[in-house]
Amino acid sequence: MKRRINTDTEKCVGCLACMTACIAAHHDCSEEGARSFRIIKKTKDQTGTFQKNVCLSCTHCGACISACTTGALYRDRETGLVLSDKRLCVGCQRCSLVCPQAVIFYDENGKIEKCDGCVNRIREGRTPACIQTCYLKAITMTTDI
Repeated sequence: MKRRINTDTEKCVGCLACMTACIAAHHDCSEEGARSFRIIKKTKDQTGTFQKNVCLSCTHCGACISACTTGALYRDRETGLVLSDKRLCVGCQRCSLVCPQAVIFYDENGKIEKCDGCVNRIREGRTPACIQTCYLKAITMTTDI
């Protein structure tokens, strides 16, 4: 089973609600340096003129898994999400070179940080925070078996 998080950039208006939900889902409100695993990208038309902001994150496509030489990135058998294990990460950053969304981050020690698809929420039968919060339904999750 593989899960993917999809963002419909035509529906997304860059309101930042998903980014805020991501921060709240992964960090304590008093934590310094809290980060969203979603990013805002400015889109442009063919002439290079600014169109709008859209919010993107890891789609859990798995491209980073094959680039990781240590096994720090893997597809979780239970949820189908692409997860990371910081203990195995050596900070080579090969994964970020192949990420089609450019949404792999690193902590202060150079270890990988990325969207985990709200894996704990999924295991509890709940919806990922970004999907639940998106009032335009621009973010969805699909499952391939």
